[in-house]
Amino acid sequence: MAEDRVLPAPSFAQGRLRVLARSLVASCVNGDAVPAPPADPRNVVSGTDAVEAVLVLVGRIDALGRRGVLPAVEAEMICALLMVVHEHLLPLPAVCSPEGDELVARDLTTIVSMMVQGELRAREARAA
Repeated sequence: MAEDRVLPAPSFAQGRLRVLARSLVASCVNGDAVPAPPADPRNVVSGTDAVEAVLVLVGRIDALGRRGVLPAVEAEMICALLMVVHEHLLPLPAVCSPEGDELVARDLTTIVSMMVQGELRAREARAA
C-alpha cells in the first residue's frame, strides 16, 4: 500500500543530491555532452539515453516540487533516489567538503541506507 511507504524527513544528503541533480539537468539543458556509460546489451537504449532519462525525470519532479504539486520533501527524496540510479549508470561528479571529505559518496550511502530502512519498516508494517 502506498500509505505504508512513509518518506523520511529531509536531510542534508537529500538536499545536496537535489542540488547536484539540478546542476546536471542544467548542464544537459545547456547542451553539454553527457558522458557515455557502458552500452545496453540489447542495443536498444544507450547509456547516454538512460542518463538523460534520469535527468529529464529529475527536472520534471523538481519542477513539480517547486510549483507545490508535489510536497517538497517528496520531490527532494525522489530526486535523491534518481541520483542513486544515475550513480549506477554513470558515476556522479565528486563534491568535497573544505576538509576534503567526499560528500557525494557519503550522501549516496545515506540515501541508500534510508531507502533500505524504509523498505524494511514497510515490510514489517505489512507483516504485523
